[in-house]
Amino acid sequence: MQRFPQSLLFSFLTSAILLIAPLRAMAYPPNVRHGYPSCTACHINPGGGGVLSAYGRELSREVQSTFGGEKETAFLYGKVPMPSWLDAGGNFRYLQIVTDTDQSISGRGFWMQGDLEGAAHLGPRWTVDATVGWKGNAEALDSDALIRSRRHFILYSLTDPFASGTQWAIRGGKYFPVYGIMPAEHSYQTRKGIGFDQGQESYNLEISEQNESGSTFLTPIFGKARDRSESDERGLAVTRYQTVAGNSRIGASLLFGRGVRQKTYDKRWTLGPNWIVAATKEIFWVGEFDYVFKLKEGLKTQRGYVFTHKLTYEPRQGIQISLLQDLSKTNVLDPKTLAWTVGPVLDFYPRPHFDIQLAANRVILPGNNPNFWVYSGVLHFYP
Repeated sequence: MQRFPQSLLFSFLTSAILLIAPLRAMAYPPNVRHGYPSCTACHINPGGGGVLSAYGRELSREVQSTFGGEKETAFLYGKVPMPSWLDAGGNFRYLQIVTDTDQSISGRGFWMQGDLEGAAHLGPRWTVDATVGWKGNAEALDSDALIRSRRHFILYSLTDPFASGTQWAIRGGKYFPVYGIMPAEHSYQTRKGIGFDQGQESYNLEISEQNESGSTFLTPIFGKARDRSESDERGLAVTRYQTVAGNSRIGASLLFGRGVRQKTYDKRWTLGPNWIVAATKEIFWVGEFDYVFKLKEGLKTQRGYVFTHKLTYEPRQGIQISLLQDLSKTNVLDPKTLAWTVGPVLDFYPRPHFDIQLAANRVILPGNNPNFWVYSGVLHFYP
């Protein structure tokens, strides 16, 4: 048997680790099937993810967890009294992974994330939100400081936040622009493949409009404000979500980026549909497709796409069995650039504050590169 180059194998394995390691600091889009199309039903962040509101914490027990007591949802189980103007939370997650190739079977475990987050409400319309924690996976974030803030922003409600009807807000700071389905898993090709991997948050100014029929987000992107030797991007993202039948959502997103010190493009356009379709509360389909155009002076326009979808069945509240398919083709004219991952995923939400994910992914690579299996388990705790 011909030996697969070790350096190339390591590169593929590292990519696989990031491919299946979820980052549960983002939103939980499937709650749309329970009649909550707006992220602010549960989160302080208009784009979803991060600190839960008091109502969101209660929903984590009522519609998401298998078990849970009445006072179990509070921050640190209510052991630390919190003032009424402060919502607190965080994310701590540990990953165990096993890779099974034709050459060997190996495993490792490590902490991927440890963040605390607070949202201070300065009056009825102003909110200041920030995270602080250690960077976690050092291999993926070599250039970042040991202690870092993944997200911080100031949010101002342009309308009365306690009134019914359409809510308008403006938000400025460091976060991911709202784009696509905004899933918990940061490493899907529809996230990592188009520049939304962990550590790639940018500084933005967002205007949002949300009501029962849907949401609209307009986000100028000002870049990551990193060292001038590193690549960056500035541009604009636009996303529209439309509620369908009260328990499903369809959307479309567009992002224009102007590359700053980018080696592969001067300009890029990324656009495509996304959907959360509930056949019933127990069976639902979440997906996103994005077409990517990259333009570099002196080179041909490169066209590619990324596509992620997940079909899920929930036999009992808090236990979800899914089939995931995640693929990318960076150049539609070159079949050797097609790579995809497919396999079952089990998500278990036993009680508020905890969730567990187990996955078995077959990584299928282009050309004559050998395929392999990646098995993972993630334990996530949010205080």
